[in-house]
Amino acid sequence: MNLIYDSSRGRLVTFCPVQAGAYTNETWEWDAANGWQQASATGGPTQLLSIGLSLTYDASRNVQVAFVWQLPAGTSYIYERGGNGSWVRRTLSGQLGWSGPLVHDTLRNRNVLVNGGGSTWSWAVPNPALYSYHGAGCPGSLGEPQLAATDPWTLPWLGRSLQFTVDHAPLDLAAVATGLQDTSFLSLPLPLDLSPYGAPGCSWRVSADATVVLGGSGGEVHGSLPIPLNGAFLGMRLFQQAMVFDSGWNALGVVASNSRVMTIGLQ
Repeated sequence: MNLIYDSSRGRLVTFCPVQAGAYTNETWEWDAANGWQQASATGGPTQLLSIGLSLTYDASRNVQVAFVWQLPAGTSYIYERGGNGSWVRRTLSGQLGWSGPLVHDTLRNRNVLVNGGGSTWSWAVPNPALYSYHGAGCPGSLGEPQLAATDPWTLPWLGRSLQFTVDHAPLDLAAVATGLQDTSFLSLPLPLDLSPYGAPGCSWRVSADATVVLGGSGGEVHGSLPIPLNGAFLGMRLFQQAMVFDSGWNALGVVASNSRVMTIGLQ
């Protein structure tokens, strides 16, 4: 597939190594407002005697991925391009054979290639960022609030920010806690049953080491968690959960969202 959709920017992207018999090494993008325009991207494969090219969009890392098979040596390469930047060649261990369909597996956050010989290959970054379901919340007046990543590519990567959303917030107000553990907090064991505190059926599941109160609109609250560009944080696991203010629903006036567990990764 040589035409892909970059969902983070709302653009179609294609790479044209050859036009009318000449090696052009051009990246083109299309959007509804401007139509097709040539991008200023550089660094892609050039001067190929023969080329097999497959493209996909890696939504977990917000990058365009190109698999290139080059003659006469029969060498394969991986190139990646973030946003409107240039193509960067990535290290590839082994040869994947000649090109075929290339897709991104959003469930496992891996790129999968079925080459021309019928073999299936997959690859991902060595230290992926994860933001996964951890535990259930409890229903409020609008149903159970859901804590989730705002977009697939806003994961906890070093040097970037995790963008998250809490929905089903009737007062457009939530307190979001991020913690280092899910076993205890302030000598209290976790998960903590909130029924004795006035929120029957609710459980608190994460240590509230850092808490921020956020406002929103339309029943949604949006927040951001900056991840420092510091190798000491690579691979760290953190836990996150939200308390949604729901006045009058129960004696406590809040309900708990689902909880999430994250692993900080490196793109």
